[in-house]
Amino acid sequence: RVGRWWAPAPGLVEAWLASLGSRNTRAAYLADFEQFGEHCKLSGVEVLNARRFDVDSFRLRLVELLGRKPSSVTRAISACSSFYEYCIDVEALEVNPTRRVKRPRSGEGHVTETPGLPWADVLRLIDASRNIDERALLVVLAYMGLRVSEALSLDVESVRVEGEHSFITVTGKGGTVDRCPLVAEVLEVFAA
Repeated sequence: RVGRWWAPAPGLVEAWLASLGSRNTRAAYLADFEQFGEHCKLSGVEVLNARRFDVDSFRLRLVELLGRKPSSVTRAISACSSFYEYCIDVEALEVNPTRRVKRPRSGEGHVTETPGLPWADVLRLIDASRNIDERALLVVLAYMGLRVSEALSLDVESVRVEGEHSFITVTGKGGTVDRCPLVAEVLEVFAA
């Protein structure tokens, strides 16, 4: 996939991607950076020759033409910045053209709440599960508040018991490790 618009410094994009932490970050950053690469191609600019003006016009395109949300625009600019910082680190470039680009505010007051199901609908969804594995996943998601990727990565090694307390060790976004107490509803479905 990498390379449709990428001509200079073969392997540089791949090396940058390999330097990133999680597979999900790599996929998201690659998608964003490919959009930037296509933008540069349309503007007649090679990515390694991009200037702040090119990044500003990319940001404007994301907002005005594509209607991207502030958090998505910020991530896209962060992806580009990450690439250019990598290029500086490996001495392929001297300047990061994203350095002073204004990023949309996406913090407090600018975040929309994730819609959730009413609790009665959650319970109906759990009751409608087709097998014990599906039920266990739904119960873990509903009662533990985990991301799907976190729940799917759980295994027997994730469960710990200390005295009368049971908990799971969850590796979250960015590699953070948390201990989450197992609630009675989760323990019941595990015992089934």
